[in-house]
Amino acid sequence: MRFCKQYFVFIFPGLLLAACFFSACEPTIIKPLAISGIQGNRVAVLCEGNFMWNNARLDIYHPDSNINWANAYEQVNKKPLGDVLQNGVLYANTLYLSINNSGKVLGINPKTLQQTKINAHLKSPRFILPVGRHLWITDLYSNTISVLDTASLSLEKELLVDAYTEQLVKWNQFVAVASYNGKVLLFDPNSFMLKHTIYTDTGSMFLAVDASSSLWVVSSAVGKSSMQKFSVSDFSRTRYFNAEKKSFGKIELSLDGRDLFFLYQNAIWRMPVSAVSLAEASVFYRGPKLIYGFNLNPRDSCLYIADAKDYVSNGEVSVVNAKSGALMQRFATGVNPSFFVPLQP
Repeated sequence: MRFCKQYFVFIFPGLLLAACFFSACEPTIIKPLAISGIQGNRVAVLCEGNFMWNNARLDIYHPDSNINWANAYEQVNKKPLGDVLQNGVLYANTLYLSINNSGKVLGINPKTLQQTKINAHLKSPRFILPVGRHLWITDLYSNTISVLDTASLSLEKELLVDAYTEQLVKWNQFVAVASYNGKVLLFDPNSFMLKHTIYTDTGSMFLAVDASSSLWVVSSAVGKSSMQKFSVSDFSRTRYFNAEKKSFGKIELSLDGRDLFFLYQNAIWRMPVSAVSLAEASVFYRGPKLIYGFNLNPRDSCLYIADAKDYVSNGEVSVVNAKSGALMQRFATGVNPSFFVPLQP
């Protein structure tokens, strides 16, 4: 979340095969299709919708046939998803979703898309991290980190913090949590105790862990944006990159963890994690009107890049080969697509 027709098409098998053949040769833009039951690889497409519009949407994209099942959650469960679909994760055969402005976390069967569990008593859930039998969930307004039981989504613990929290990752033996007031909080996942605090810059939001187990932190606030790298051995800062124009955005590691993809100036850049200067970074992909988020799908080695367009119209997703940068597919989706979760075939 930023502060701030579905078409029913019946496709004959022969036409579907033809569509698959041509999509392999040339990227095509397709309208959302209401098609369920297609086998093969699938990607959950999380569309935030608009704040207070209650138009969040979950689509299911099929890369093998370039078909997007539009508004799949609502079709299956016969009810709207909620207001601002923030984050998702596949864990222990359940797709967990945080719906930020609805104050709830859902558990969904990743094959049938039937909702199986819910916690609707959270303040403003943001990011989800599975750790053992728990989900750690950050929050925008409550200054707490909620720890939920994965079996029932019941609240087991609330960890008090001094600012709102954003992305969180497992880092060595810790749960590392980005805190917007310029910190990364390191918790022991067994005792739930805060063990260390790393001081960064105000606006810490995005985290990633590379192949050498170094922690990367992106911070953006008050006209200042930085990307920092910290050692796993002593938590010391080993690199500091300052954004001279605009702000750094989301970061993602390559499959081998040796390159960092990051959002900057409405483009996806790529840089070796060993880089000592931003001069070593290069534009990997520039194209969508307004890049709103991206994720790397290890199943097809592609980056899924979300275009929010004008924040109100239906968005579009570009599927780009993570090695060559070649555009593989494009497809239409809901309002403000921002996050992608690969699902089991």
